[in-house]
Amino acid sequence: MASTDANEVREKLLSYARIEAEKIIREAEEHAKRIIEDSEREWSRRYQEFKAQELKRIRVKASQIESEARLKARLLMSRAKEEVIEGLFREVEGALVNRGFDVARSLEVLLAKSLEELGSRPKRVMVSSKDVELAKDLLKKMGIEGVLVEGSPTMIGGVIVENENGDVVDNSYETRLSRIKDGLLYRIRGILWEGKGT
Repeated sequence: MASTDANEVREKLLSYARIEAEKIIREAEEHAKRIIEDSEREWSRRYQEFKAQELKRIRVKASQIESEARLKARLLMSRAKEEVIEGLFREVEGALVNRGFDVARSLEVLLAKSLEELGSRPKRVMVSSKDVELAKDLLKKMGIEGVLVEGSPTMIGGVIVENENGDVVDNSYETRLSRIKDGLLYRIRGILWEGKGT
């Protein structure tokens, strides 16, 4: 179901990005066309006076203006796509904040992964302030007692586990999202800019 939602979000984002890109290109082409038409009228008025010299100058100018318009269109498209990507990550973070998923299961999985990665008994577990009791229950269920469980008001969710040696495993939602963001940005840009779903 999450994959279907992600596909729907992706399709909506792609559709939005395509529409915006087409609009920007269309506007840039219309602007370039108006500039070229204006330049050609100017050329007609001055043709008798300046002949070949003026024609060359106007064509160079029209080419520069068209290039600038295309560059501006590409910049606008790039900004729009970056806004779409950032909006996607804001939506993901919002979903994490709103907790529209099985928080207990998520915390259980992240706690188990953290303990496995740590490889020794935890001394301290930090979770969102909302999840302190849940973390205590999960540790008890796992047969781990005497662990300090702290709540962080700034943490969205997930766990940060520390052992006696001071080794820390950070599986907070914020850190996990940050870890995958760069890789996903590359893939999302490929999808939006080049139409590649790799």
